[in-house]
Amino acid sequence: MKHNIASRAGINKAHFLVGVTISLVVTVLVAMASDYFWFLARNISTLLSFAGVEFNLFLLGTPINLLEGIPLYYSPAGPTFEIPVHFVMPDPLLTIFAILIIVLVAFLVYQTRRIVLPIKAIWIIFSALLVTTLAYLVFASPIPPHRLSWVTVDWSCSGVVVLALITLIFAPFLFTVKGPLWIKLLWLTLTIAFSVVWSIVRLSLTIASLYYFGDLAFLLLHYLAGVFVDFIYIVTFYSLALGHLTKHEVSVTGW
Repeated sequence: MKHNIASRAGINKAHFLVGVTISLVVTVLVAMASDYFWFLARNISTLLSFAGVEFNLFLLGTPINLLEGIPLYYSPAGPTFEIPVHFVMPDPLLTIFAILIIVLVAFLVYQTRRIVLPIKAIWIIFSALLVTTLAYLVFASPIPPHRLSWVTVDWSCSGVVVLALITLIFAPFLFTVKGPLWIKLLWLTLTIAFSVVWSIVRLSLTIASLYYFGDLAFLLLHYLAGVFVDFIYIVTFYSLALGHLTKHEVSVTGW
């Protein structure tokens, strides 16, 4: 009996190492591969053209001067979309009024007993992010009036951070659970594949919102709604994976 338990624990530990290794390798390869960013940019370009968005795609260079006397040169930062935008800063009074309305609605949601606690927590987090984004844009953002905006497809907005988050969730909380390794690898692969597709769709939507509605819509969709959807789909795939493992264990044990 003890040997059986130890064997199961060893298998789970081995599954954990396999999950961590695969996730980290995929994340590092994606983060270091410029071809991946261009793969995203080309697919985003197709969707933007379909949506009628005017843009110019080019390789953005970052100025670097490591030592005095060495000429300044440019290091590739990533494929960049240049979007024509007429930026107008939102009115501060209207922004304060909007923030007060958001805070009031969040308070009413929290006080309503018929709303379950998870929905309250999600709504409060969403409201806090929205208020923070609006306040920063209007009162603290250094963005000057401009007619062109750049969106660079690099590690910070290409879904690489989400891949690392998938590793943090799936490796310790899924691969250590009892069940066959193929089910865990299947759902890890599906989650990573969906993450890549969603990164393309998400950036296409946010860049289109930048072109048609301006910087505020871009900030809200990219840094607020996008992050919220990232959290939802990762939890959803994780729940589906656990459900699959549970059904498999039930079918094997006959309970």
